[in-house]
Amino acid sequence: MAALYDNHFQNLIAYNDNNSLYQIWKMQTLSMTDDEYKREMLLFAKYLEYCQPQKLLINTNQLRFEVSPKIQEWSQREIYFRLEPIPLKKISFVIPYEQLAEKSDEEINGFLAKYPPQAKVKLFGEEYEAIGWLGN
Repeated sequence: MAALYDNHFQNLIAYNDNNSLYQIWKMQTLSMTDDEYKREMLLFAKYLEYCQPQKLLINTNQLRFEVSPKIQEWSQREIYFRLEPIPLKKISFVIPYEQLAEKSDEEINGFLAKYPPQAKVKLFGEEYEAIGWLGN
């Protein structure tokens, strides 16, 4: 395990033994500005490109930043395309159960379609579930 980055918004951890990268958002994202979010996401993208993981865990259970449609468009344009050359096989998202319950199948499928087709993508309510799935 190597802690790559840790600040008041997120923690990035690489696990070389299973070639995975974890992005764990923190509660302090409640006070995050759009520019800070963009900076954090660009940093995350750089670590993805550097580490070239096969497995990715993104834990948003404590993410409090409101991702606006404008920021979603920016992410699509500036971040998601960077995933395609990375040899990702599995991507797991940890999302609060209440947010999962509010999403329609259409919304979930649209969300999952953003990611590289070679990667299996799955949503979880708890981090331990996502870690277990990544390990298989």
